[in-house]
Amino acid sequence: MVGSQSPFRCALCRVNGHLQPIDASGQSCGFSSGPPCPACSELKNVDDKIHDTETILQKLLEQRNVLKNKLNWYNDRLTNRLPLEVVARIFGFTIKQLPFYQYKAGASFQHPPMWNSYGHTPWTLAMVCKTWKDIIWASPQLWTSVSINTAYIPTAYVTFVKEWLGRSGRLPIDLTLYEGCYNDPNYISKKASVLKGLFDIVNSSSPRWRSLTVSVCDQQLTYLSGDGSGRWKLENLHFEPFQGWRGEIRETSVFRPLIQPAPTKVSVFRVHFKSIGVVWDRVTHVDFFGCPPINCLAALSHAPQITHLTFVGINDNYGQVPAPLQPIVHEHLQFLKICASFESIGHLLDSLTLPSLHELYIPGHLSQAAALVARSACRITSLNVEEHFTSQHDPERDLLDLLVQLPSLTQLVLKKPHLSDTFFDRLGPYDVIEGDPEFLPELRSLEITQCAVSFQWQSVARMFEPDPEVPELQPRRALKSLKMTDLEVTSGGDYNYDSDSSDSSYGEHRRRRPEPLQIPQEVVRSLLKIEDSGVEMMITDDSYHDLLPWI
Repeated sequence: MVGSQSPFRCALCRVNGHLQPIDASGQSCGFSSGPPCPACSELKNVDDKIHDTETILQKLLEQRNVLKNKLNWYNDRLTNRLPLEVVARIFGFTIKQLPFYQYKAGASFQHPPMWNSYGHTPWTLAMVCKTWKDIIWASPQLWTSVSINTAYIPTAYVTFVKEWLGRSGRLPIDLTLYEGCYNDPNYISKKASVLKGLFDIVNSSSPRWRSLTVSVCDQQLTYLSGDGSGRWKLENLHFEPFQGWRGEIRETSVFRPLIQPAPTKVSVFRVHFKSIGVVWDRVTHVDFFGCPPINCLAALSHAPQITHLTFVGINDNYGQVPAPLQPIVHEHLQFLKICASFESIGHLLDSLTLPSLHELYIPGHLSQAAALVARSACRITSLNVEEHFTSQHDPERDLLDLLVQLPSLTQLVLKKPHLSDTFFDRLGPYDVIEGDPEFLPELRSLEITQCAVSFQWQSVARMFEPDPEVPELQPRRALKSLKMTDLEVTSGGDYNYDSDSSDSSYGEHRRRRPEPLQIPQEVVRSLLKIEDSGVEMMITDDSYHDLLPWI
């Protein structure tokens, strides 16, 4: 007979193989009609035993798999002790979610095929055991963070994306679209029909988009349109640079859906305001990275509900803000952050009236900021200033003039400031003039960084002294935190602020080190006593050496 090919594994070479089929029916034994020879009979008996053993082994293997599942259940401290709803919730905290920050799509997804990497998906946990897999497969809330590589689009991947979106059920999703590396061997031309099919699947899920992060080229953006129903739930919209981006400001429309959504948060990188196809009526948070300065005025003019506005990485090469005809009055803006270096920032500040402003981050232009505060009659509680010396003849005087108008200030951060004893004396009890308002009476936190030390350390300690007229009273200073970091010694404060200097020349000045930076011992003792009284204190030089050692 012809025996079945029975699989076996060699104990020496570890190679899987099959038993050689041998005819043991007796037809080839040399006897025309007699029974099989003894060898054929014995071989048949052995083959029958092998078959019976294989059957037993298969049943044992099946039983072993059942016992493995039971073993997992008995030893799993989650699934055998907690309700499945609680387990699924724990899994939701465990799965690494896709964070929202600049360059996310470009930095996190450079190595396709991303769908073979389980780092950001539920598959990591689903691979542990069958019980966990069943729970994850039955929990649509674990599938709501979806990232799609639009450059890696074989047909199998398109099917994979469709299944991924389907597993989230009808729940809102956080969607990231990124265009991977162009040297991917599976890269398909942008005009390929399979790419259009991929975006058709993506667009069909648009009523469920809760957040959308996009890092693709302009050609692919033309496919991003939504499903046309207008049933938007979109709250967060992010446009980031893609792999093939050359650094220019994108003039073309980056998002033109059939019916515009009305998100609450918008973050864009080097995009003109007019190219963003959204309804601005509900927008409360806007971040512009490397965008034209005029975007700021456009956003405030078209988005009446904005409370937080951030400008980062802008200079005059992107176009200047024209001198204002009349200030733009915005009733709701509470947070304004400008991290940029451009001359027309003065015009920008002159263009605004912000009565609800609480937090302000500015790169110099202190006189314009003081005018903004006076014009707006706002209660600033947090001020962050990074000084630039391109046009300030007396930056310390400009800073003090601004601070005089901020009696409600509780937090002050100064980066690269020019400070003398005058600044610290104003914060102490010795500079109070009868009838004048108290200087920064509510200040709780003061942080100074990258400052050239051109003041006497005694003036720092004097900030915390009691009123000399009423010494029995506690110090009037409400300050509870003082941090002075990255400090450098100067050669007598000889930096010429009247010169047309730049940040780079200021840096050269700060690198002069005639002597190590030290605090006199008697001042150290005073500061340590102040620290013991409950004031958080940190003072370090530019090498991060602690200047307040215990003595």
